[in-house]
Amino acid sequence: MEMTNVSVLVVMAAVLLSQVLVPYLRGPLAYLQPDLAAWLKDNDLHHLAGAFVDEGVLRLVDVVEMGPLRGVPLGEQERAAASVYNLKQRLILQHYLQHHGADASLPRLETLGVRSLKEAVYMAEAFPLEFTEERDQHLHDLLHSLPR
Repeated sequence: MEMTNVSVLVVMAAVLLSQVLVPYLRGPLAYLQPDLAAWLKDNDLHHLAGAFVDEGVLRLVDVVEMGPLRGVPLGEQERAAASVYNLKQRLILQHYLQHHGADASLPRLETLGVRSLKEAVYMAEAFPLEFTEERDQHLHDLLHSLPR
């Protein structure tokens, strides 16, 4: 019976270490989902990870609906808001292309520097030669069908 109690204590200690102490020692980025942590690093916002944790924003999709970060200086708030706006625009473009069966075109648009649906429409109108290949015809038609 004593061995069972010791085993339970060992398991509880392991859980405590892995779920509480290790993330605490590694910092707030450890509490975030990997895609959100990567997005923060890519946008040079990783130092705000604690504010994201405090606001309960732990996943990348949570960023889309988050409000202002409390306790963060105005300049950093503005940088975060601009990055959030860009993320929203990219997700809208991605969703639109997926919804219309053109998601295979997303990597090509990204290589052209297109990060939003508005930029995709502009690119289709301003640089029609970029969309003359047969594989791009569906994307071309899709973008030209949008209201101006």
